Amino acid sequence: FQAEDGIRDFCLSRGLGDVYKRQVQGYGYVGYWVSKFLVQAGAKLIGVQEWNGSVYQPEGLDPDHLKEHFRRTGDITSYKYAQKTANDYRLLGQECDMLVLAAKEMQVNKYNVQNLQCKILIEAAQGATTWIADYMLSKKNVLVLPDLLITNGGLIASYFEWIRNREHVRSGLMMKKWIEKGQLLLTQKAAELLKLSLIHI
Repeated sequence: FQAEDGIRDFCLSRGLGDVYKRQVQGYGYVGYWVSKFLVQAGAKLIGVQEWNGSVYQPEGLDPDHLKEHFRRTGDITSYKYAQKTANDYRLLGQECDMLVLAAKEMQVNKYNVQNLQCKILIEAAQGATTWIADYMLSKKNVLVLPDLLITNGGLIASYFEWIRNREHVRSGLMMKKWIEKGQLLLTQKAAELLKLSLIHI
């Protein structure tokens, strides 16, 4: 089962069809890879917002070509294959099927939530939507995929990193400890089950 198949099935279940339009706020590590995977799954990337402005192309953007330009110049707005828009969050109000927030917290709030025209909002940044905006989106029948669901892989990795730093152990040794602990628990369970079986003989 591939991620692209899951994304495609999910979008079809929301009535978006095989090709759906999406925009992303933040084009760093997370924003780029989300864009790349969704385009592979059949999405059309029509808008990207960064700290100094936005680019918009209703015919679709090439995520790799745009990323390479951004890497070389550090400026997304100079990308010649798209229209430049001012950095006034106007892009968030553009009509699209899916909006991905991959920049920072509180980007959708009570002041701009009414401008959103997306059907699905993905919180790829932690706390990207305020609680009141989330409530208002539910009233508009916008499906919000929360940061807890979307970014939990990063949270788990951060937890293990915190444990490793706190206990001053190498990653391999930490993994060895977890495996040993799991094997011990498994052995104890097996012993308990065996003991119960012997009692009933």
